[in-house]
Amino acid sequence: MKRFFCIMLSVVLIMGIVCPAYGAEINDGDTVNATAVTEMGGTPEASEEGYTVQKISNPDRGEREVDGLIEGGDRENSYTWRLAMRGDEIYIATTRNIASALVNMYGGEFAKAGIDIDTFWAMINVVANGDIPRNDANEGANIISYNRKTGEFKVIYTAGTGDYFRMAVTFGDDVYFGSYSAVPTNPQYILKLDPEGNFIKVFQTMGSVSLRANCEYDGHLFFAGADDREIVPEGETAPVAKMAVLMKSNEDDTVWDRVADYKDFGVTAFDPIHTSWAGAPIWELANHDGYIFATAPTHNGFVIYKGHPAADGEQANEYGWYWQEVAGSTNGVNNPGLSDIEGGEPGTMRSLIGSVYEFNGELYAYNFDHSFGGEASAFAGMLQQVAGKDVKASEYLFYLYDSLHNPQKVWKLNDETGKFEELKAFTELMEGTTNEYVWRLGQYDGDLYIATMDAGIFYNYLTQLTNGSFFTMSMSERLEQIGYIKNLIALLASAKGNEKYDELRAKLEELKAMLESFDP
Repeated sequence: MKRFFCIMLSVVLIMGIVCPAYGAEINDGDTVNATAVTEMGGTPEASEEGYTVQKISNPDRGEREVDGLIEGGDRENSYTWRLAMRGDEIYIATTRNIASALVNMYGGEFAKAGIDIDTFWAMINVVANGDIPRNDANEGANIISYNRKTGEFKVIYTAGTGDYFRMAVTFGDDVYFGSYSAVPTNPQYILKLDPEGNFIKVFQTMGSVSLRANCEYDGHLFFAGADDREIVPEGETAPVAKMAVLMKSNEDDTVWDRVADYKDFGVTAFDPIHTSWAGAPIWELANHDGYIFATAPTHNGFVIYKGHPAADGEQANEYGWYWQEVAGSTNGVNNPGLSDIEGGEPGTMRSLIGSVYEFNGELYAYNFDHSFGGEASAFAGMLQQVAGKDVKASEYLFYLYDSLHNPQKVWKLNDETGKFEELKAFTELMEGTTNEYVWRLGQYDGDLYIATMDAGIFYNYLTQLTNGSFFTMSMSERLEQIGYIKNLIALLASAKGNEKYDELRAKLEELKAMLESFDP
């Protein structure tokens, strides 16, 4: 047994996977108030708090079985970002296989270093035991409807290649969806579903990663992101994105007027994060106390602005609105940008992105660490070491370490002082867990709920060869793992002359033999 762990540890070290320990809960974590109250499907289970929680999508599927929303399961459209309700139908905006998209993106970069995409995916399969389905992106994400009376899930729209959905909202008799794409040549658009079931594109723009931000204000529907109709300066004085807050005409769904542009967001408009796959020019909107509040990501922590039609004494922009920064590096009240480090911390994944939500007349702000980014950084560093590059583990594991040591937070705005005050009880609840993703807030029956994602499952991929996970696998899972190791060995065997590959292949051969001989 000791030899078994020594071999696995040597494989991990060669591949560069050395994850920092953080207490005893690196794979546990707690999910706080992530409660589903549904009326159909699955076997109801009562929690200690008295809630009834039922699984309504493929209720017969268990852990590590293909699930997703549609009948029979669908691993490609399993990232649900937002829901909207109209009558008996719930409309679900999904993102198609975002994990595979990230792997392909990083794989393209490492192909330049001599690691071809097939070998890259073989390494992913060994680490994740095939949990991430490979997709070469021949279509986009689905919009799925769920009928609350019949319990039927149905795909009602499929987007084009590289297009996903990050927003769904009901306004009047229509449902609107905002798109997302990390493909720079793809436009972002707003899609309307009318009462007759017709989908109509009512707005489209280039130069944005997402049209995700949305709220209702003064009887109008607002979306935010970018607007390529705007004229901006060229060269060094040009903003990274043509930031815009848009108001829909109540008479014509295709008319969207700007109420804010990049000049209203100061230095934030020039932050390069807006063109990254993880960023968006404007992340979220909320209606509070007569203002629209808007959040935007930056490398120094997220920023919050508020705006409304200009009152007497306020300097109006060219659209007749007044905007000001209320949390960020330049406002003097909340400084800097709700980041946890004085002056921000450029390059970290922590506190770059935040959102706002109003509940019972009070405004809440909350942040999340991008656990996918931390995981990708760790694996990228591992592959650089495999490719023979001189990379220190501390450099590529920093993002994971940083996230684990800085819990997610929620703040509440003090309307009298203008200060966002930290909810200490929630911070304490997050400490010592792997909840790196607070997304989103919602209300039900008079209570506020905070949904989180436990990133421990991702971190487990970096530690499973040394934390004993192998011994909890079923025989079929163990054979799958051995099969992925065999495939990687075969691919490494074709890459002659790379000493790191040769060393890794030899250790994998030894590990495979040990796994095959293991008798539980």
